[in-house]
Amino acid sequence: MTNENGEKHGLIGWMASHAVAANLIMMVFLLGGAAMFSHIRQEVFPEFDLDMVTVSVAYPGATPEDVEDGILLVVEEAVRGVDGVKRITSTANEGGGVVSAELLLDADGNEVLQDIKSAIDRIVTFPLDAERPVVKLVRSRSRVLTVLIHGNLSPGELKNIGDLARDELLLDKTVSTVELTGLPPVEIAVELPQSVMRAHGLTASSVAQRLTATSLDIAGGGIKTVSGEVLLRLNDRLDVGADYEDTPLVATRDGALRRVGELGTVSDGFADTDQELYFNGRRAVGLDVYRVGTEKPLDISDASRRFVRSLRERLPPGVDAIVVADRSDLYRERVDLLMRNAWLGLGLVMGIL
Repeated sequence: MTNENGEKHGLIGWMASHAVAANLIMMVFLLGGAAMFSHIRQEVFPEFDLDMVTVSVAYPGATPEDVEDGILLVVEEAVRGVDGVKRITSTANEGGGVVSAELLLDADGNEVLQDIKSAIDRIVTFPLDAERPVVKLVRSRSRVLTVLIHGNLSPGELKNIGDLARDELLLDKTVSTVELTGLPPVEIAVELPQSVMRAHGLTASSVAQRLTATSLDIAGGGIKTVSGEVLLRLNDRLDVGADYEDTPLVATRDGALRRVGELGTVSDGFADTDQELYFNGRRAVGLDVYRVGTEKPLDISDASRRFVRSLRERLPPGVDAIVVADRSDLYRERVDLLMRNAWLGLGLVMGIL
């Protein structure tokens, strides 16, 4: 705008009267934007922190009532005294339970996580059949893509290939989180003929008790010292079926021990569930690749596709790998649209000036 003497006032008037300064200001904004562009957090969808710590405890064969009495109430009592916990909710299921601790807004999640872990480790009253508690801070993760490995193979063969592929993909510095999906939970099966069990006076419950006693992972309390408290834990858990073959089951009259491998068979298999994954009519296993923290979806997608091209050359005949559900394509399209609009706007501004 101008006054009675024709002098220009206001920001636009000042810019029109000082063209060089206006151009310098524009260049400062352009250079600043270019310098900060590499530091922009790249996400397919916005992420958020849940401010929650969960404690999961598996209790095979237990009813929800047993889980509540033997696990959930004990965990709640231990977690309730931790600083930074706002609210506690528990869920009892058949075979396990979960305790969720909602944190205060100003609480440090990692610090509260360590305090809860210490409180759980001091619990010595868990049932013997309960597995080790899993304590973790719930974080928002974004799945970028899925790598499918498919072929006419058994679930065990696919799992072996999937495990090797996951470990190899994690060697890339761009990728930090990969999860194996599409397969039922792994289980170890011990089979004893009924005639053998009768001959040695064994029952299903007695065999189960002896196998459970062989594989232990329980808290052992703590020892108070001058420098602090030392937590004890007995960790003798068996994770492979072959480890159970040497488990003694019964002693003969002459004092010889008869072991599981001598009386029956032990095999590594999968639970009988409806969880299956197929691609083009062939059984498949999936590798879900996630973006965590400041990782970039485009870099993860490019690294995963390079890995798939290399993997396909080394897979057995009849087995193939493919990338599906790549969400980075959405991000790529959005970035292309923004860049086109940015160049168009820059051209208009430069033309006007």
